[in-house]
Amino acid sequence: MAASSFALASAQTPEEIEQYKKMTIFQVGLATAINNEPYRGLDDSPTILPVPFYVYNKNNLTLAGPNVSYRFWRPLDVQLSAEGRYRFQNYDEDDSPFLEGLGNRNGTFEVGIKGQKRINRLRLQAQAMTDVAGQHDGHELQAQATFEVGNGRMISFRPTGGVNYLSQNVVHYYYGVNPGEARLNLPTGEGDFMDRTAFRGESAFVPFTGAEVRIRLSRRFALSGQVKASFLPEEITDSPIVGSSTRTSAFIGLSYGLSGPGIKKGQWW
Repeated sequence: MAASSFALASAQTPEEIEQYKKMTIFQVGLATAINNEPYRGLDDSPTILPVPFYVYNKNNLTLAGPNVSYRFWRPLDVQLSAEGRYRFQNYDEDDSPFLEGLGNRNGTFEVGIKGQKRINRLRLQAQAMTDVAGQHDGHELQAQATFEVGNGRMISFRPTGGVNYLSQNVVHYYYGVNPGEARLNLPTGEGDFMDRTAFRGESAFVPFTGAEVRIRLSRRFALSGQVKASFLPEEITDSPIVGSSTRTSAFIGLSYGLSGPGIKKGQWW
């Protein structure tokens, strides 16, 4: 959740945006992250985790938890930035009988470049990311459009949609089954058996939709939320370990501003 982008949304005029960029934005908070992975045997049971977070923004640098962004160029009103992010996608082979013997799949750190352009209330964004931590060893491309609804000051609501391109290495790492991992008559733990055939993941286009909302409760407190649903194509759902055609996630958090727009010293609320 890029909380600093919500703060930028509250600055509507070019003068306000430039003033915002000169400020130091520092927020801390606590959130609940909810992930629902599409693997068979998880029975639509989401993973719910409490997540402490922080957001720091000064000039062209933004830090948000394990993620970092540095804006380095702005030609023709198109903003370019270098990006680093942690991919929160993983499974443990103990999570489901269908995953037993596959080994664990881990999240990873990715770096890349992002370009975005704002047209009134519409923001267009494209980015390319690649794995630098040696987990999936692949890359992802993304195109996204976000629309600002509301006044952007007390309440910000932003529906979004787009498409991801996942390279073959990404798809195979998270959804593939190597020949040596194939199993016949694999017990499911429910008195039934299944065949886990070998599956080589292929590159795939994954459309997604979602929304972000931010409610400013006071000068320092804000409530933020995000939901996202990705719609998996056949290149992924044909995998024997995948049991759903959607991958969903949600985030809700309460933040406290230590510095930023409208925050004055000695004013805790």
